[in-house]
Amino acid sequence: MNNKTPFCLGEEPELQMQDWLVEQVNAAFKKLDSGKAKFINHELATSDMKERKARIRSDEYASKARL
Repeated sequence: MNNKTPFCLGEEPELQMQDWLVEQVNAAFKKLDSGKAKFINHELATSDMKERKARIRSDEYASKARL
């Protein structure tokens, strides 16, 4: 496992990651509480991801066909 992290060197990497994660979760809840976030249910998220993957795959196929 790679022990290199983009975090400062003063703390243990696990603590740095945990602090970063707590900040991200707090920011997400703050955004949700302020009304600036939009909840997307599982079915819609799954559908959106399928569409994105299909678009990426078709772009990759098109770029390979040009080579």
